[in-house]
Amino acid sequence: MRKRFPDAVVALLGSAVLGARRTPTSDLDLVVVRAEQTSPRWEGFHHGPWPVEAFVSDRRGWNACIDAEVRARRPVVLDVSATGIALSSNEETKALQREARELLADGPLAATQAELELARRLLGDLVQDLSGGLQGCEQTFVIEAIARQAAELFLLGRRRWLGVGKWLGRALSDGDASLAEGLDVAVRSACDGNVEPLVAVVAAVVDSTGGPPLPEWTAAANPSKR
Repeated sequence: MRKRFPDAVVALLGSAVLGARRTPTSDLDLVVVRAEQTSPRWEGFHHGPWPVEAFVSDRRGWNACIDAEVRARRPVVLDVSATGIALSSNEETKALQREARELLADGPLAATQAELELARRLLGDLVQDLSGGLQGCEQTFVIEAIARQAAELFLLGRRRWLGVGKWLGRALSDGDASLAEGLDVAVRSACDGNVEPLVAVVAAVVDSTGGPPLPEWTAAANPSKR
């Protein structure tokens, strides 16, 4: 690491490298804060057999990145900074990790009612589309969007951090393992043509965030039961 970033003031290795959720294709996540002025960027390279994704910046760029992640409620650099393994040992590293841990522990900004209502409305539109008998790639993308929107709505309603890709799945599992499992089963069922379980999961998520009951979704998904 010193050879590639000789002026690094802070170097942190993502703790996921040691976790049970690590897969054979997982890469190493690094956060590097340099002493010289450096615009924030991501660098991809290999360290021996290991693929590495490194966020590299000066302290000002790190601050800007963290501010943006907090506003978006998606902590990537923040999570590595807070939970990572320190490869540097100095006061700058201790101060940065202390700040990151406090921000991560504080949680994301609470969702406004307008944000929750918009998320529920978007989910409603997607379920109506799915219930109309979509096929092929249209069905695939709508099911994916429903799964993602449902997970994000649940997490917003619980004031929990969001994520992208596998990290959204992990955030949902950490928030409610039963819901995560139920959503996974329901999505697989919808891909096989049975959308009822997915509609039921969405309706439960909407209800849990204070939304009105939506029996018309179930009726639309089951035309034979009208």
